Amino acid sequence: MKRIQQRAFFLVAMVLLTSLVSYSQQLVGRWTFDNSGNLEAASTGNNLNLAGINGGNLNDPAVGTQTAISGPSGGNGAVTIGIGSQYIVTHGIGANGGGLTTNEYTLAFDFRVPALGAWYTFFQTNQTNSNDAEFFIKPTGEIGQGNPGYTSLPVVVAGTWHRLIVSIDLGNFFRYYLDGTLIKEGTSQGIDGQFALDPTFILFGDNDGDDASIDIAEVAMWDYPLTGAEALAFGAVESTPLPVELTSFTASAINKGIELAWNTATEINNYGFDVERKSSLEEWRKIGFVGGHGTTNAPQQYSFTDANAYGKTSYRLKQIDRDGKFEYGNVVEVTAAILSHFSMDQNYPNPFNPTTKIDFSILADGLVSLKVYNLLGQEVATIVNQHLNAGKHIATFNASNLISGVYFYKIEAGSFTSIKKMMVLK
Repeated sequence: MKRIQQRAFFLVAMVLLTSLVSYSQQLVGRWTFDNSGNLEAASTGNNLNLAGINGGNLNDPAVGTQTAISGPSGGNGAVTIGIGSQYIVTHGIGANGGGLTTNEYTLAFDFRVPALGAWYTFFQTNQTNSNDAEFFIKPTGEIGQGNPGYTSLPVVVAGTWHRLIVSIDLGNFFRYYLDGTLIKEGTSQGIDGQFALDPTFILFGDNDGDDASIDIAEVAMWDYPLTGAEALAFGAVESTPLPVELTSFTASAINKGIELAWNTATEINNYGFDVERKSSLEEWRKIGFVGGHGTTNAPQQYSFTDANAYGKTSYRLKQIDRDGKFEYGNVVEVTAAILSHFSMDQNYPNPFNPTTKIDFSILADGLVSLKVYNLLGQEVATIVNQHLNAGKHIATFNASNLISGVYFYKIEAGSFTSIKKMMVLK
């Protein structure tokens, strides 16, 4: 049981669940388990294949079990791998490091164990499932393998999400990192020796099904050994920042105001964006909010229209993650049409049923009243009756409670007054 293996592939699939330093082009596999309807789906590389032990068949796709669970933070998914179950992975790296197999790579996991007192398995270096795996958590909490050995002290805490990174350069070094700390390193492994990786290998499985179920939030794999600085930068699951990669942010003047547009390449734990504005008449203030997409590797597009802009105006985004942490992006400036007079436009559409919009502009902050009257001059509805900032505004009127007919709407803002006619047609 847990005997020393001649070739142990030491797969640490670094689970970058709540925070990732930027991925390089050498990322060859990433599995986030965020899609509960397709837990084996890869965001980078090949999909996983679930299998399990069924008598003499050690890789039977019909009996593997997995359960979708919540990950380390809101919006992040995870999976529980059932006892006697495993994922089969084809990594696509090829032979490297001067050998016949894959000798240089990095793997990592964000993982959690429900309790100590049992063995837990991370990987086997080939797909035969004929060994009792090659990388473990001991019942007492140490991490490693019989040869080259385990950590000298217990490092795993039950019920806690951990981030494990294994950087392999056979013939030179092997290094284990846990939660942003180097926990073990050595030079005893030769090329094509222990930890050398076949083209297809197994995650989380052993040959006799006696290891306990483990929770996994994410797995990632690179085709080179991460440097110490790169590995340490990933930190711990719960302490590392949650980045959103903003690739563009622009502002353009349009007929209805200023249109803001921005794109993201990736998002992790993204709650959304506060849109903030600054002009010659006001300091930075929030003018709107656009919800984010949580965690995703797919590019996302966002937009927001500011109908109240005037003159030279600055905008910025306040990106907020689901833990309340936030970060400001770059500032963009644009010149909106400068208001030269008070105005109120014809409602649109007109005639309408039951809603219509009314655009109006005011030159100064102040109380604005916008009301609707029937042909007898009787007030039938109040659309606006409040203090508004100078700029362009759009009011929406719902005439569900009115009968068909002609009505008048009147605006009062300081000394400015305007009356126009509208028609409700039901």
